[in-house]
Amino acid sequence: MLAAALCTALFASAAMAAMAVTDEASLREAVKNDGTVTLENDIALTDAQGPLVIEKNVTLDLNGFELSRNSEKTDNSFVIQVAGGTLTINDGSADKTGTIKSTNANDQKARGIQIGTSSTTTGGGFGGTVFFNGGTIIADKEHNGYGVVLYGNSDNSDPDNREPISVNFTMRDGAKIEAQFAGVATFGIKNTINIEGGEIISDAYAISGNGNKWNGGSEINISGGTITSTEDVAIYHPQDGVLNISGGTITGYDGVQMVGGTLNITGGTIVATGEFNETYEKNSDGSINGGAAVSILSRAGYVGEIKVNISGNPTLKSTNGYAIAEATVTTNGTV
Repeated sequence: MLAAALCTALFASAAMAAMAVTDEASLREAVKNDGTVTLENDIALTDAQGPLVIEKNVTLDLNGFELSRNSEKTDNSFVIQVAGGTLTINDGSADKTGTIKSTNANDQKARGIQIGTSSTTTGGGFGGTVFFNGGTIIADKEHNGYGVVLYGNSDNSDPDNREPISVNFTMRDGAKIEAQFAGVATFGIKNTINIEGGEIISDAYAISGNGNKWNGGSEINISGGTITSTEDVAIYHPQDGVLNISGGTITGYDGVQMVGGTLNITGGTIVATGEFNETYEKNSDGSINGGAAVSILSRAGYVGEIKVNISGNPTLKSTNGYAIAEATVTTNGTV
């Protein structure tokens, strides 16, 4: 009897640890427990049920299939929300065609994965961790989609007295993000982004932060991979955080634009392809394209000082402008 009970317990444990799913109901049930979940079909999430919520230690094997959500919502429109858990995304298929796809007719509301949640109460919310090892995240290319968004307590009701929430994203070879507005975006404090490999491609920002005072404290580490903006700045860094670049290839109209925080470059390749703009004029917020591999812009309304340290043997080059441009932009858009 004891042996039988032991076998039953072991069988139940093994069944919980690895599960193949074919529909939305079984998928939502499977991620309530620690373990590996493998897609055996394309699965479209029902919009009314919201995102797939990860609160445990879950490995999701896309297995060449598509997990999608076509949402009409203007809030909480993500395909996956990691709230206190750890999610590892793999694609074990031979052809590596697994995808996570978000579509939404509302501008900037197509969103792939949310990591961490903020509450309206100071210090509230949950952290989260994602290891993105394989597959492709696609965020609506027609309506300014976001691929991955980190929320490390972005509550602005009392921004000076928040308790940091740890939120982490790591991307590796075999993974890809396709977006229109932002491939990876960071909001809040104590967010860490590690790009070790893979590819991020966006019409606008491949990686971006936010310059409001409650969105500083990020750490972004680029050691590999390909990071590309086809129509804007590849990495837009207006927040009071740290950006470390030791490898990888970064390409955009401006490669990296610092409006706040610290930039440390020790390796990698940064390429600017945009038209030359010596004055860096603009009357509104957001990036300013000037054709520099690294642009350092002092602008009113952004918090923290800017520090840039370059050492080692990186490559910085521009097709039409400067390798490095530095400017002070006044409130009326002149230098």
